[in-house]
Amino acid sequence: MLKKLIGVSLFIILLSGCSIVGVVDHHQQRTVANAGFERQEIALKEGGELHYWQGGDTSAPAILLLHGFVAPARLQTQLMS
Repeated sequence: MLKKLIGVSLFIILLSGCSIVGVVDHHQQRTVANAGFERQEIALKEGGELHYWQGGDTSAPAILLLHGFVAPARLQTQLMS
């Protein structure tokens, strides 16, 4: 029954035109936000924007984690714990 429900849900998502990448991205962003991080952005002088997540103990040393395209934010959250 659960497999059928999952299958129907995925079918509806695909029919509605939603991208599964968008669904996963939304879930990962919510997971990071629920862990206490805030999404930030900076306008670059050269044009464009830099998006990042900020959080944690401000009295502790800072850690900067860089990632490439489609790197899972959830993995970074686990590393920050």
